[in-house]
Amino acid sequence: VFLALALGLFLGSTTLQSTVTNNLHKQAKRVINQNNALRSQIAELRGEQTMVAGLAPYSVQDRLAGESVAVVSAPGVSSGDRKNVETTLQQAGATVSADVQLQPGYLDPTQDAELGGLASQLRLPGHSLPSANGSTQVSSELAAVLTARPGRKPVSNANVDATLSALADGKFIKVSGSSPSHQASLAVLLVPA
Repeated sequence: VFLALALGLFLGSTTLQSTVTNNLHKQAKRVINQNNALRSQIAELRGEQTMVAGLAPYSVQDRLAGESVAVVSAPGVSSGDRKNVETTLQQAGATVSADVQLQPGYLDPTQDAELGGLASQLRLPGHSLPSANGSTQVSSELAAVLTARPGRKPVSNANVDATLSALADGKFIKVSGSSPSHQASLAVLLVPA
């Protein structure tokens, strides 16, 4: 009985071994092929990225001459990405008037009432708040102080400073560098991938 059991185990394991081995070899080959394809794609993308980086200064040169741009970034955007965008804007001839980073609290739904209260307190003269949630209202005020709208009177520096300071004090935004000395004609909003 023991001999028959041992012989059965031996024969079973050798039969299964070839099936398992074949399956493992097939799976390994498939993974190796996928890995090689991905490596090829990465190399191609790196080549394209190098080409774009080399052409960027020439392709954007003087496209935004005389314009000022406010750069606003959402949480999760790296400082390197922000700097790259700002460099490209400067290569295009634009002046970066403000670099504002939204903080996680700005997008937190539990902070909506506080943001709405801030928007009401900071409401600019002649600027009506949209009938929406607090984050939308404060976003409207932030856009109004960062960018000038054609045909509208510019916002005073005191109102710009008050709005940015209140939002920064509440830990809703962070302003890099100094406060903007003038309103921008354009704005760029950066979000993470």
